[in-house]
Amino acid sequence: MAYDLVQLHRLVRQRKPRAVLEFGVGFSTLAMAHALAANGSGKLWTLDGSEKWLNNTQAKLRDEWRDHVELACVRPRVTEVNGELAHVFTSLPNIVPDLIYIDGPYGPDVEGDVRGLSFQPFDRRRRFEVSADVLLLESTFAKQCLIVVDGRTPQVEFLKRRLQRKYIVTENPALKFTTFELLA
Repeated sequence: MAYDLVQLHRLVRQRKPRAVLEFGVGFSTLAMAHALAANGSGKLWTLDGSEKWLNNTQAKLRDEWRDHVELACVRPRVTEVNGELAHVFTSLPNIVPDLIYIDGPYGPDVEGDVRGLSFQPFDRRRRFEVSADVLLLESTFAKQCLIVVDGRTPQVEFLKRRLQRKYIVTENPALKFTTFELLA
């Protein structure tokens, strides 16, 4: 995990994104906040369904990082996307991200069902969460937007099937990261 955070920090430092959108709060939030502050610019918008974990992360943010971060508790809801079960957050920040990091939300935070199907109860033998928010944002991505998926193999496969624009997909099994880099 620590190596993943180092790589994520390095990625933010090198790419110098102006707008970062993160799905799922945690240590990744802190790593990216530090990198953005070190860059001297850029902002991170983090969405999560858990007030508890947002407050936990908020308490760990250093003062010098706070101008670069906006945390929001937004409920994720189950939906159907062309016959596939997924979830979406009920509200998104009105930004054009040039970096998106997907590592959430956590299963129990996803509300609702579609015809009785849900991401509950949380059990690793159950279905894994798949975020569809990126599909709504895709048509307005910044040039060379980068999507980073932390683990979440079902999420990666969903994006491979559903993204409409052209991407270079790079899978790093050692780090459990997959990136989708938008081609101009």
